[in-house]
Amino acid sequence: MSRTDTSDLMDFKAAEGAHVLSVYLQVHSAESEKVFQDSILSIPSSFTEQIEQEEFSECIDRVRKFLDRFEARGETLVIMCSPAGPLWVRQINVVLPNAVRWDKEPYWTPFVEALDEFEPYAVIVVEESQARLLIVSLGTTRELKVLDRRSGEELQDFLGRLTAVTEDLVRTECPNRLIVAGDRDFRSEFLRLAPFALQKLVIGNVGVPKNASAARIVELTDYIERAAERRFEVSQVDELIRLLEAHKKVAIGLPATLDALNAGQVWRLIYSEGFA
Repeated sequence: MSRTDTSDLMDFKAAEGAHVLSVYLQVHSAESEKVFQDSILSIPSSFTEQIEQEEFSECIDRVRKFLDRFEARGETLVIMCSPAGPLWVRQINVVLPNAVRWDKEPYWTPFVEALDEFEPYAVIVVEESQARLLIVSLGTTRELKVLDRRSGEELQDFLGRLTAVTEDLVRTECPNRLIVAGDRDFRSEFLRLAPFALQKLVIGNVGVPKNASAARIVELTDYIERAAERRFEVSQVDELIRLLEAHKKVAIGLPATLDALNAGQVWRLIYSEGFA
């Protein structure tokens, strides 16, 4: 997860001691409404105090009012609501399971796992007369900048400007991975001139048709990012096993991991998909 991702989560703040209504709804699924209605009928059965029923009813009322004016722009709608705080809403172009939770903590697990699985990456498309910079995150593509080569500008100067813009993108958007695309000769020259700090973020380079749409660029680069994510995950597991064999402080297996969690000794937790 990038600094941008964690900052996004920190935007939601519930009052101390307040409950939080967490809602995940698939925008284009007929089942979503049934899950929501069934949940708001079943959840109150566990309440023991009138104040909790009132807080729950207030959150449900606020969520319903939002849904009445809601316009779909993604695949899944994520809502966090506490009685005294603001409504936290995100739409993402990733399908997550429908879920409604009422607890003293927001139910971040599906959202955080999606952030990890679809980690932001940047695509730099380099052509002779123009460069494009795009960011891809949670199934959504944003074209951040188009950099035109000036009349009579030397290639090295143009690529120098592109390097500066790319470095700014890394600072502001915080992608951990870059893909360089476009014309072979120009992308190769860009990589040759790029500083080491940028080069080490590059996970691949690929040709794309000139003037390709943003959607087409993602189609041609997505496999590179997915392969990089799988390599990273495998390397993390291999590193844990190596540390265990070296008798370092590593817990593997459910009992040992739970003991470490309960003792507050876990710095990094790795678990298989669906286990949470």
